[in-house]
Amino acid sequence: MIQNIDQVVAELKNGTLLEHRHSNIELKEDWDHKHGKDISAYANRLNSDLHFQVIGVNNSGKVVGKDEKWAKKTEEVISQHLNKDLQSTQAIKEIKCFPVEGGWIITITIQNPGAVVYWENQAYKAAGTTSARMTAEEIMDLTIKLPGLTDYSAQKWVGEAQAGLIKSISKLLGVRRPNDGFGLETQTSDDVLAKIGIASKMASRILFGDCKYRLVYYDKEETPVDNQQHSGLYNLLDPQFIEILQDWSKSQSGQDQRPYSSSALKEAFANAVAHSAYFENDGDIIVEVFIDHISISNLAVQDSTYFANKWFSKSHKTINRLLMETLRYLGFVDELGRGKNLIFSESIKNGKPAPKVIIEPSGLYNRWRLLVFGGTTDKKVLKLLSRIRDNYSGDEKKALIALALVLWRNQTLSEIRKFIDGDSVDLLVAVLSDRQSPVFYYKDKDRILLRRWAEVVLGEGKDSKAPTQAEEDYVRDRAYEYQTKHHQGYITTSEVRAFFSMGDTRSEISLSSTMLRRWHKQGFVEKVRKGTYRFKPKPPSTADSLKALSDLVRSINPK
Repeated sequence: MIQNIDQVVAELKNGTLLEHRHSNIELKEDWDHKHGKDISAYANRLNSDLHFQVIGVNNSGKVVGKDEKWAKKTEEVISQHLNKDLQSTQAIKEIKCFPVEGGWIITITIQNPGAVVYWENQAYKAAGTTSARMTAEEIMDLTIKLPGLTDYSAQKWVGEAQAGLIKSISKLLGVRRPNDGFGLETQTSDDVLAKIGIASKMASRILFGDCKYRLVYYDKEETPVDNQQHSGLYNLLDPQFIEILQDWSKSQSGQDQRPYSSSALKEAFANAVAHSAYFENDGDIIVEVFIDHISISNLAVQDSTYFANKWFSKSHKTINRLLMETLRYLGFVDELGRGKNLIFSESIKNGKPAPKVIIEPSGLYNRWRLLVFGGTTDKKVLKLLSRIRDNYSGDEKKALIALALVLWRNQTLSEIRKFIDGDSVDLLVAVLSDRQSPVFYYKDKDRILLRRWAEVVLGEGKDSKAPTQAEEDYVRDRAYEYQTKHHQGYITTSEVRAFFSMGDTRSEISLSSTMLRRWHKQGFVEKVRKGTYRFKPKPPSTADSLKALSDLVRSINPK
């Protein structure tokens, strides 16, 4: 039985690396996509032994003589195939390419992750020298026998935690949880970790041990000026660390106030620590501090793509269950799924650009890159938010969705729908159809457009400016629905101004009168008397009705 890569190389050198001599070795002259079936099959063995697929070696155990260019390119192709078609990628412990006597080889180290492993949505089993599809009954039987996906953070660890970090967290817990016996000078690091419940666990190593991260500072030209490596991810959660970032950014930008929402940064770092794929390069967490934004990136499993930019969503999933519970106990995370919304809300409430997540391919995994923006506070956005809050009478969530739509207005509704799910979809529909909303949906262009009054607040329009044709069509349909339902279809010039959020200046009174006369000429309304009109029973355009809008929003697949 082969135990590690060094033994693979030794057996290869001795000419004894043969499949019939070792039950956990598979030799391939070159990589082929279909070899993924074999990976699924060997990963679905009930034992926990490692299995090695060696590429670049023939069935006789001879290196076939591939060069470095082949090895690097093939390694990249293998990673792409596994990332796309293997579920779960945790079955792959390592992919490595290196030279041996006679040429380059690639080794893929496989181990059952505690769950059924699929290739292209189909599970396989080893059947002699081939791989065969598992039946539904066999999959169910294996699922029952397996313990479930391995929680890396709950695995055993033998190592030494950093005493300084343990002392800091003990002091913090002495304040947060005074009845749990923390904060005593006589306590050892092991005592504290045992009280938390993570003694001798990988969660201890991640937070207080030798798990590494990088911290990079950039100047105004975005040139790195300081590149540091640290260990113990508790450092990223320490409130003092956020203050250091605030002070540095403040000094570089010359601002009088803190550039960032401390609450948003706290949640951003907690998310990175909680959800990193630690089974690959310790999660490879990198914090990059620029003059006007901070980038926090980490390796993440493929499934994480679904959660990217879902700011108004409670959807959540963690692969580090023990670590997540530890962070909750320590007070660094709270309600499940709340973190994303808090990062977004705290940013825009402070007049900062909306944060965003960028997903980048990174071998077997994805790199999750969260951008949190600082820079100068946009006072016009704050003024608009104040107006929106007044319109919605303190409904903060509705007001924040409305402001978000303003900030997202250069994207299509289909793109925006990806950011919102659950009960927030109802609020999205309400905001898009509300007469108090700062935006409206223009179906012909699949765009979110600013209402006239919002343009004025943001300095992009004037009180005397006539609404666009798109806004006029939209508001006319909303007015038709509302006035027909509540006022038998009657509408006056003052009500027109209310629908358009106009004031009572001479120019705005003139605009409202002009619009009603135009609607009369176009056949939408009939004149009752001076300044009063009535909508005709069937307006020419009802395609953009509230029900149609609601159906459209709900029909969009957010995945």
